[in-house]
Amino acid sequence: MTVVRYARKQPWGKTSYKVQSYPLLDGEQKQKRMSVCGKWLRQGFLKDDDKGKFLKHSVLWTDESWITLFPAPNINKQNDRVRCETRQDVPCKRSVKFPPKILVAGGMTAGGLTDLHIVPKGRTVNGEYYREKILEKVYFPALKKKGMFPDPSKAILQQDGATPHTAHLSQDLSSDLFPIVWKKDQWPGNSPDINPIEKLWSILKENVFAQQ
Repeated sequence: MTVVRYARKQPWGKTSYKVQSYPLLDGEQKQKRMSVCGKWLRQGFLKDDDKGKFLKHSVLWTDESWITLFPAPNINKQNDRVRCETRQDVPCKRSVKFPPKILVAGGMTAGGLTDLHIVPKGRTVNGEYYREKILEKVYFPALKKKGMFPDPSKAILQQDGATPHTAHLSQDLSSDLFPIVWKKDQWPGNSPDINPIEKLWSILKENVFAQQ
């Protein structure tokens, strides 16, 4: 604590930051990233003009996420901290020994959200389940939701590289349902997670935890 107190008094030690990590990439993975970024640049996704806005608003970002109910604080990261005068002022947080987890799937565009799908307990999301329960019944109906896309006939489906998404039957069905599909080569493995839906998952989890 002597060292910590000293560091906090220095201009460089007032705030501590977490060390960030990133995946180590080989030459092929770097080339795939460069190819995808170059394609987006040429198509106009990165521009701030009307075309760029139209393209970005046409993407349906999709994902699945685990939500743990009653998680114990500081299980994986030591970031659940409270500043107060005494330890007795620190509030308690309810937890259970084996917290239940649920898997949810959903999608978003700049104009709205799809319905959420909750995977039943004990059910494995394989290619068949993904196609029948999520792709057809959650993502595809979003094309008919008012305001979801600037032009549904030019909607773009984004999926990550999970096996149920990249299966041949899933890729074929995606192409049948959506005008444009970003195939697995459009989302290289070990890429930074730039999917904006991750921000929504964080908001959802914060609201779930707030009720516990």
